[in-house]
Amino acid sequence: MLKKRIMTGAIGLSIASAGAARGQTHQHGGSDNQRERYVVHFIYHPGSDLYIVYNDLQQTGLPPNTFAPSDRQFVVKMNYLLAR
Repeated sequence: MLKKRIMTGAIGLSIASAGAARGQTHQHGGSDNQRERYVVHFIYHPGSDLYIVYNDLQQTGLPPNTFAPSDRQFVVKMNYLLAR
């Protein structure tokens, strides 16, 4: 018999039309990993954006005191409109 445990959650927040924040988490029991992603998007000038993104992947379900590699990323991206 095949058992799969999957948990997913998401939350979002928008502040007028100038900014938004999103968070997501996903846990999959079959592969014993947990993924999280957080995004902040801000429009500081029409046609220009700022993104801040954090991604995290962790191994779960391992015995205590076991080295578990994790994959973390932090990205900042800025777009600027040169011509009007």
